[in-house]
Amino acid sequence: MLKYKILFVLFALVFLVGCSNFGGSSFLKKDNVEVDEIDPFKGNKGLELSFFEGSPPDDVFQDTNFAVTVEAHNQGALNIERGTARLGALSGRFTISGANTREFGIIRGKQNFPDIGDREVIEWDNINAKRTSVRSDTRQSVNVQVCYEGNIEANPEACVRPRPGSDGIIEGECDVGKESFSGGHGGPIAVTSITDTIVKQSDSTNIIRYAIEFKDVGGGDIINMDEIDNCLLSERDKRDADVVFDIGWFGESRSFKCKFAERKDGQLVMRNGKGRILCDSPDVSNLDHYSVPLYIKMNYGYVKSINTGFTLKKDVFFD
Repeated sequence: MLKYKILFVLFALVFLVGCSNFGGSSFLKKDNVEVDEIDPFKGNKGLELSFFEGSPPDDVFQDTNFAVTVEAHNQGALNIERGTARLGALSGRFTISGANTREFGIIRGKQNFPDIGDREVIEWDNINAKRTSVRSDTRQSVNVQVCYEGNIEANPEACVRPRPGSDGIIEGECDVGKESFSGGHGGPIAVTSITDTIVKQSDSTNIIRYAIEFKDVGGGDIINMDEIDNCLLSERDKRDADVVFDIGWFGESRSFKCKFAERKDGQLVMRNGKGRILCDSPDVSNLDHYSVPLYIKMNYGYVKSINTGFTLKKDVFFD
């Protein structure tokens, strides 16, 4: 009998372990909610905005106060460093208590707030709907624009290869040329392609020249850092912006030399949401042939906006 009890217990343990591992380890519990475990350095999202339900309310009555509340959710990999939110689009029928801008600090990304990213609540309360002689219900618009500073780290795969005909070439190893990328890097700017070229330096050494293309993929606009605090932008401001940029081979301290167009060193120029840069690697042996991830870091400014509407009810005395 004891033998059968032992076998039963072992069978039960195996069953429980199997159930707990069913489907792999792709889910975990956080605040009693199942969260899919994903690589935080994938995807194209940064700071995502949404209005709280009922703020603003669907209907606003004259001579009453109401609030506008926005949730800013960092769905990127790295922290949002700082930002400014600006409330706009309200007509002269409304008065706002205090300034129409709100500042916020660090909002942690998925790397530091695992799997979901942190959130910030931005609110304008005590907005007053003035009493007017409006004789019918009217539809009103409200807009919130958010400017912020963020960071992106990307590690696209690149190639180090000897010159054609060299003894160091390994059959089946990587080749130089153009490689396209998709899927993003956990932020609103993505590396879309890398073209690597071998440039001879001496009989025994080369450099690898990387032509790297970038694109705004976050649904907003890249802006200059000095435009974040005011967050009052023209369409021209959104067309031309600088991104602080650094590049090397992942895990190595040797720096690349990059051509930064007409701007100062370390600034990637983004025009109309696109950018391109040429970077030369340090010297490598003409016998070296291997794949290696790049380390690309970008420090950027970004702006996104969100819109909604509500009904301003007519004056009750005109019923």
